[in-house]
Amino acid sequence: MQFAGPTSCGGVGTAFFSLAEALAARGHVVHVLLARDELDRLSSVDWERSLRRIGGSFVHLPRRLYRGSPFSGRREASMNCYRWLRRRHFDIIHFHDWMGLGYYSLLAKRRGFAFRSALMCVGAHGPEHWAMQGNGFPPSDIGHFETYMMERESVCLADVVISPSQYMLRWFEREGWSLPKRTYAHPNILWSEAISETCPNGSKVPTSEIVFFGRLEPRKGLYRFCDTLDHLSRSSHSGLRVTFLGRDLWLRDKGEWSSDFLHGRAAYWPFQVSVLADRNHEEALDYLRKPGRLAVMASSRDNSPYTVLECLGAGVRMICSDVGGVRELIHPDDRAQVLFNDEELTQKLLEVLDEGASSARPAFDFGWVRETWMRWHESVATSTLESVRYEPVVTQALR
Repeated sequence: MQFAGPTSCGGVGTAFFSLAEALAARGHVVHVLLARDELDRLSSVDWERSLRRIGGSFVHLPRRLYRGSPFSGRREASMNCYRWLRRRHFDIIHFHDWMGLGYYSLLAKRRGFAFRSALMCVGAHGPEHWAMQGNGFPPSDIGHFETYMMERESVCLADVVISPSQYMLRWFEREGWSLPKRTYAHPNILWSEAISETCPNGSKVPTSEIVFFGRLEPRKGLYRFCDTLDHLSRSSHSGLRVTFLGRDLWLRDKGEWSSDFLHGRAAYWPFQVSVLADRNHEEALDYLRKPGRLAVMASSRDNSPYTVLECLGAGVRMICSDVGGVRELIHPDDRAQVLFNDEELTQKLLEVLDEGASSARPAFDFGWVRETWMRWHESVATSTLESVRYEPVVTQALR
């Protein structure tokens, strides 16, 4: 799995870190299983800080490195998880749908081999197949189809599926994936340090810097944002600063790293352009909080992005594309001022640059989200599985 802190990660890792942090603060014993090739080069201080924040333990289960396919080794990673988990007892085991890491463990429970007393949960954060659709990448080898099968079956075999959005559950249904009877939509927990003590006041302020916030990839709107900058370079706002704040990724369709792609595009812009690809979540938010900065999330496909959730929690002024589950995060009264549709990015940016940028309120209370997650876990931990009450409705929040 991914996990914020000892590894660089996206929304999946942030969701699991935030959940682990909240559970540990509530007194639960939390173990984190990292099934990846190798860990990022971080100091022991970074590791100790993450361990201290969740009060649990990390277990690293490296898989062998394979050449060629980016999907190779995922069956081994899933089997490594099963072998480690089956020798221990847990009340609740959380997997994410991405990569199908829970496949063999979930299959073992369904066949009666292990985990009879454990509740097996799968978080619907966005499978690889869904992400590849958004990036416009077709299946490239048999490994993609294997991963697709493991992801789909993980969702089907789970005791409980929890999605941060209604959107992702609807996507599963359109794709013909079978959802378990106990399926819920409930927002992710926002990590505590991302929540500002002051509420957004809704006032508009001038913008001096536009910040593309998110992984530097097509699905996050990288190309569309660059095309918009081409238009802005011919406007009266050509003196802006532009920053790309997100992880550097290999662009398969371009055959180069996103940072190199951006340096090539920037040569034709009059803006002062910088790429910040090494900031963690806290550093990224600290950067966005500075006066005059506008966060832009221009995704062509998204589930329930932490980039938007973090900006809502921190009171960062922003605009974001109205895709996937994004509007489910934003207060209904504030959606018009921050959301834009597919072809409206240039128009929306010009509007904000002329009139000022606003922050938005979340559609829910962050404290309620955290407390609901905690009560749900505690009802499972203190009950036999048969006595826990569930609502078999995909539109139902956790109870």
